Amino acid sequence: MLKKWALLAAFSVLCTALPVTPGTAAVASATDGVAVYSIVRVLEELSARIARDRLSAPRSSRLYAATALGLLAGWSSARGETLAGVADGFVPPVPATEVDPTLAAIAAAATVERSLFGLTADRSTFASARDGALAALTLEADPAFAKGSVSHGIDVGEAVVKYVATDGTADLKSVKPPVASKPGEWVPTPPNFQPPIEPGWGTLRTFRAASVDCVLPAPPTDGTSESPYEAQANEVADIAKSLTDEQEAIARFWDDGRGRTGTPSGHWFVLALEVGREAGLDAEALIHLIADTSMVMADAFIVVWREKYKWMVERPITVLQRSDATWASYLVTPAFPEYPSGHSAISRAAADVLTSHLGERSFTDPGWGMTGPSRADFEITPRTFDSFSAAAAEASASRLYAGIHFPMGVEAGSRLGACIGKGFAAR
Repeated sequence: MLKKWALLAAFSVLCTALPVTPGTAAVASATDGVAVYSIVRVLEELSARIARDRLSAPRSSRLYAATALGLLAGWSSARGETLAGVADGFVPPVPATEVDPTLAAIAAAATVERSLFGLTADRSTFASARDGALAALTLEADPAFAKGSVSHGIDVGEAVVKYVATDGTADLKSVKPPVASKPGEWVPTPPNFQPPIEPGWGTLRTFRAASVDCVLPAPPTDGTSESPYEAQANEVADIAKSLTDEQEAIARFWDDGRGRTGTPSGHWFVLALEVGREAGLDAEALIHLIADTSMVMADAFIVVWREKYKWMVERPITVLQRSDATWASYLVTPAFPEYPSGHSAISRAAADVLTSHLGERSFTDPGWGMTGPSRADFEITPRTFDSFSAAAAEASASRLYAGIHFPMGVEAGSRLGACIGKGFAAR
């Protein structure tokens, strides 16, 4: 845990160096534009740092959600609002005196970021963003009031870190990788034949308890006893034979691979941040949008991973290389079972939540969450959508074009995402 006294000492120096208007208490209420700017500033580096650290998609979703929970808890607790139904089992500290919600929210989010990222470079980056955001908000604030607000935010952030530490991730190292025991079950895939990624992720606690009630039926078989998914794989092969330039571009656009992007959650996290800002949301609305979008994706990853390793469905490349050893998917097949598609689930869940907050609105996505070199190397060009649901449908289809999912996998993923998303609709 980071030293609270050191953070407050540094903040005290910052406050005393700034001009003060005596008696000024509320910071954000009169400067909502600055509040939104400051919130964006403390969040926007998340995706970039996750890409640089090459974090897996499930682990990344947890970091986005924990940070967003800190942001929301700092804001809501400062306003005396309950978090009932937001994150089951989490109760934030109650401030001892009046505090500013934006300062508390930013301090809480930054505390979570700096605690959950292990690298010194990451912590320095988040500290710099935090200090810049706080400085923008405290130009005319009473120093004692500002310091108390930040102190409460740190307390909230530390409470969030303790909360997510009890979600089961500490036990994941003891989970044994699954081994195929019958035809049709997942095995490591070429070209790298990596061991399965995060086989125990589906055992973690979700943010909303109801998310675990979303389940899938057994995947339908449509082949022989030795190759249960042969017809599904043949559909993938037929699509691969006639991929258009547009379909290839879609596959690359939504790839969101580790190291090149902030992962699929990062793509939708930045999308929510940018579209929310473009929509002119105030600080409170933006915080709720980011929190709901981030936590629904984290829950979707947990539920999807539970289903993936429950059903252990093999990948198209495994089926197709039985008859053609040279067959290859357009994108490299990721190292975990096929059913259901994670991209389909988290995209549908995120899109439904965004729609519940903002309605159906058009937007242009330049490839949010991607690093600059990735955009160039993958020849990414901006894509325009009439709605969030249209973007989610394209993200889902991209996995078929990539040759890494069966039609049943993307359809099941979308259904699962819709189920999880219902529990996060704007209140």
